Amino acid sequence: MELDKTTVTYAHAKLKIDDYWNRDITGQGIKIGIVDDGMGTHDALPISGGYPCGEHTTYMQENDHATHCAGIALARNLQNGQPTGIAPDAELYSIRMYYRTYADRVKSLIEAIDYAIETGIDILSMSIHIAENSANYAQDKGSSAGIPKHLRITFREAFFKAYKHGIIIVVAAGNNNVDGKDNIEFEELLPKMPNVIAVANLTPIGSRRSSSGIGRWVDVAGYGTFIRSTLPGNRYGEMTGTSMATPQIAGVFALYKQLFSDLTAQEVIEKVFDNCLPMTGLSNIEQGRGVPQPPSELYTLHTLPDAENHFRRYTNYTWHAAEVYTKVNNQWKETEALGRD
Repeated sequence: MELDKTTVTYAHAKLKIDDYWNRDITGQGIKIGIVDDGMGTHDALPISGGYPCGEHTTYMQENDHATHCAGIALARNLQNGQPTGIAPDAELYSIRMYYRTYADRVKSLIEAIDYAIETGIDILSMSIHIAENSANYAQDKGSSAGIPKHLRITFREAFFKAYKHGIIIVVAAGNNNVDGKDNIEFEELLPKMPNVIAVANLTPIGSRRSSSGIGRWVDVAGYGTFIRSTLPGNRYGEMTGTSMATPQIAGVFALYKQLFSDLTAQEVIEKVFDNCLPMTGLSNIEQGRGVPQPPSELYTLHTLPDAENHFRRYTNYTWHAAEVYTKVNNQWKETEALGRD
């Protein structure tokens, strides 16, 4: 990947992603499954494989949400002024959920986990809402008002099975908060599944996005506000939500997993947790442990020869690759270097 040609979002700078890339940590050899609607076509998103859940016959679909999430995690660098993913050299797998009812959503996730085990996928990113409440579920009508009780045990067992097979699962904390109080406890099901990493959403200044889910189930936080990423048909656009923060953190886990290739999935998770930076002014239930940062072990690696040569112009929450840079009166003009070094 040509570092000096790469466009990124402000979130890359906050997460110090260039520090990984400068040392050739780009997600190589790691498989990421995006569990969502079907993936749209995009030159920056070569798909290695996929699975259609439920009654679907193809895992492809020109869906904005799924395509946007995939691009955040691992879009390739097209050198066209559009953002690259967090782990651009990871392998992409598209797992298309079947959404007719919440029961279908649950069954789809069980299928997704089975597919991930069979395919050797390392990380699953799930930017999905499943309601906690099952009281209104009508077995005879197939209501989508909540998860059916008879599927709950099977659902939990699927996540235990994923854990035993070393799969890291990253899920969204939800976007249903309205009063700044704990809402996950009674509204969101996925963050309460065993061995998942639940991700909250921050703004560019490190405050909590007002809609972001809050609760003791939140593990970490990412920057999911005004994120520019891929859309079907080789388009790009901005979206906001824990849906955007989740694949971002999935990408960070891919970088960690490449860096610490000799560690188990649980040990990689603990490494990420140990290197989180808490945001000032936010409580634990708003951000979990905070925002993942590069581990000290990363800086023992040698940097690439061109690591100091990439400069970018900051415009509308995005750092655009610049061909040249200038310095006037000891100040950068329009462009700045990105990264720690």
